[in-house]
Amino acid sequence: MDNIHLRMNMAEMAFQHDEIVDEMEFAIRRFSECCEQLVPHVIMLMNSPMESIRNSAFGFAVEIISQKPQVLT
Repeated sequence: MDNIHLRMNMAEMAFQHDEIVDEMEFAIRRFSECCEQLVPHVIMLMNSPMESIRNSAFGFAVEIISQKPQVLT
């Protein structure tokens, strides 16, 4: 998972949004138990000037939320 964070941070610094989306898709599939660690990256993607990237980010957010067990209070 640390390698995923490193690759996403490098892609974010270079504004390579498509690579970030690819890394995010891989991480969600491969490390579904650690999805909450991806939230900062998803939030950054939600602020992208590119509409397709923002749409992908909202899709990732829904996927992460649906994978977390919901606790009723």
